[in-house]
Amino acid sequence: KQWYQRRVRGDGTEQTAVLSVTATVQIGRCDENGNKSCNLNREGTDCERCKDGWYGNQCTVYCDSNSTRWTCNENGTKSCNLHRTGENCGECGEGWYGENCTNYCNDTSTTRYSCSNNGERSV
Repeated sequence: KQWYQRRVRGDGTEQTAVLSVTATVQIGRCDENGNKSCNLNREGTDCERCKDGWYGNQCTVYCDSNSTRWTCNENGTKSCNLHRTGENCGECGEGWYGENCTNYCNDTSTTRYSCSNNGERSV
């Protein structure tokens, strides 16, 4: 693949130079008029950063940064939010119940009550 660079000289004439791409991953491309577009989930003037939700050196790891169940670190690895666990943080941690894992009930340390599926205590 080739990149094109368009320059306008001081006298108003244009000069187009052909540049070779030596990188193994092409992050953007230019047409013969010098108009650039980014590839591979990249954005920026020089395709220098990943689009929102995309991570890693090549911007190939996706992590939904708008999730309420996890946060994404700089490499796109998910970390479950408070009281969540499991694949895709879809389960509540031990003793936590409810849709948002906000109800706490722990019946493993007592015989005075038991916990229902939604975390409510019953005698």
